[in-house]
Amino acid sequence: MKKVFCFIFALACMLACNKASEEAIPVQKKTTISVGIDLPQTKTELTRNVDILWSEGDKVAVDTDSGIKVFTLESGRGSAFGTFSINEAVTVKSSATSFYPASMSPSYNSEDTKWHVNLPATYEWAENQVQAPMYAWLNGGYNSFRLLTSVIKVDIYNIPEDASKLVFTTFGEVVSGDYVFGGDCLEVVAGESNKSITINFTAGDAADRTFFIPVPYGSYSAGATFVLKNSANESLATKTTPAAIKVGKQAVSYFPAINFSAQKTKMIVWEGSKNVGESEWENFALPMDLELWKSLPVGTDVTVYLSRTDAGKYAQMQPACQYTSEWKWSDLADGAEVTGETTQRTFTLTDDNVAKLTNDCQSFIIRGENFTLTKVEVTLPKPERIIWTGSSNLGDWALDVGTDIPKSYWSNLPLGSSAVTIYFTEDGSVSDEAWSQVHFQAKTSPDWTDLGHNTYQKASGHRSYCCISLSSDNIASIQDNGVSIRGLGLIITKITLR
Repeated sequence: MKKVFCFIFALACMLACNKASEEAIPVQKKTTISVGIDLPQTKTELTRNVDILWSEGDKVAVDTDSGIKVFTLESGRGSAFGTFSINEAVTVKSSATSFYPASMSPSYNSEDTKWHVNLPATYEWAENQVQAPMYAWLNGGYNSFRLLTSVIKVDIYNIPEDASKLVFTTFGEVVSGDYVFGGDCLEVVAGESNKSITINFTAGDAADRTFFIPVPYGSYSAGATFVLKNSANESLATKTTPAAIKVGKQAVSYFPAINFSAQKTKMIVWEGSKNVGESEWENFALPMDLELWKSLPVGTDVTVYLSRTDAGKYAQMQPACQYTSEWKWSDLADGAEVTGETTQRTFTLTDDNVAKLTNDCQSFIIRGENFTLTKVEVTLPKPERIIWTGSSNLGDWALDVGTDIPKSYWSNLPLGSSAVTIYFTEDGSVSDEAWSQVHFQAKTSPDWTDLGHNTYQKASGHRSYCCISLSSDNIASIQDNGVSIRGLGLIITKITLR
């Protein structure tokens, strides 16, 4: 009897323990939200330049009945639509105010009845990705994030190998720290603290990088500095904007490229093979776009690549500007003998020869005898800004490349001192005797306003670019309307600005 009692007691204890064990296992709780990134104001605006996409580890702060809660990306990495979750059962408020990244520590201030966010002072570099702060109102039928700040895009060349951070600093505006969120994109405010943003990157990985710097929109009256530093926070190189800068609201502002090196940028304006003056002195007119000269500053070097054709004969070369006929020209530099060792000759643009090239010049000619011309190259004092790259066949006026260039690109151009260069190749649809064309236009309603174009016959020499100088009126027009790039017979490969 005692044994039976003990067995029953032991069994009861076992069952009780099992029941207690089952009750101790917590019920898994989870809350999930699905959110996107506002296409009209972000991703579409940045076509072919940058994407705003969700990344592994992204976190958003969401206003719930239990206060601000942090949700982590569960799925949707690499896309503009993602699912975020939290391992809690929470109720997301109707039209819940939400922020990305959650590290901004958003809070509601009962004194001023405003939301406050802490704009980051440091970001990690990511290729072709903006990590800009965003906001959204969830459960309101429009679960999409939009830019809380605007963005500065800047291409930087020749970064020192030991540089590991880029520091952007204003002279009198606040770009990080506490900001009041009033339900819209944040506007810049004046202040003497929190004036810097640092972008960290891996030293030595790349000499050229594109940086995206999230900043409040508006005017920065005294400009700013871009400083490259090493891991010890020592300054390696500094560039200062030449004047006040302006950043468009909820947009990406494309700043002039920065070259942190004395190395200059070269541009080939003609390449081929032409025997000049085989039997007598000859003027050879280069089949090139003369608009180029209007965009080149004094001090630009022009290099002519050549070699002597007949070793037994005297050879000489001289660059010149040809006017109304073959017999009216003005020399741009002194003539030079071409010896057996000569491979190139360089002359520098002065005030005098820039005036010659831009006033009634009909052709840029290479004069002389007994040499073979292979290339003409200009050395630019600063790098070109890349507006667009790709491969788009214009067809027969069928394609408009300009739709891929956001209007915000043009918001920061210095008036009256810019030039656009459109690079292209031929698509083979136009015969040697027919005309290929590329037109750069402002999209003024109801029609386009032509700002410049290149029309040429292949029979007169193959070209690879079209250079268009922009006046203050041109720039004002495209800032308001955007641009259209159309034509026929050509494949557009790159568009740059200087």
